[in-house]
Order: sequence, then C-alpha cells, then structure tokens
Amino acid sequence: MPRSPRLLPLLGLALALPAAAQDDATADRPTPQYKAVTEIDIEGVSIEGTIAGPTMALLTETNPKGFAPMIRLRVDFNAEMVESVDLLR
Repeated sequence: MPRSPRLLPLLGLALALPAAAQDDATADRPTPQYKAVTEIDIEGVSIEGTIAGPTMALLTETNPKGFAPMIRLRVDFNAEMVESVDLLR
C-alpha cells in the first residue's frame, strides 16, 4: 500500500504526455482559407417538382363548458321605474 501514492503522479504524467504530443501535430496543419462571399449563379437552372406534404389534418374541437355564472342578471326593474316616477313628481 505505501507504494501506490508514489505511483499516482507518475501515472498522471504518463497519461498527459500523449496530449502534449497532439498539440505539436495540430500546429503543423495549415488553416483553411475561406472566401468572404460565396456567389452561386442559378440563371440557367430549371427546377421542377411537386410538394409532397402530409395527407392528413389534425382537427380539434372542444365542447363548450357549462359553468355557473357569478353575476345574476336582473330582468325586473319595476321597483326602480316606480321610484324614478315618484322623484319626477
């Protein structure tokens, strides 16, 4: 057991050396040069085809939900009409 702590740094160094060698190999490769603008001439090109889309449609229909109204609508305003006539007299 006392020998394994000494071997751990050597193992780490052995694993790191191939990574250092890869850095030198990538430095020798030339970097690609790209044009700033690419122009494609399609004057004489004729493209024909048909659109092949899905032959189904998704239809969704929701049923109206019934709910109890929170506000009661008044249908009888007779008491207020009588009061307004009394106010005019």
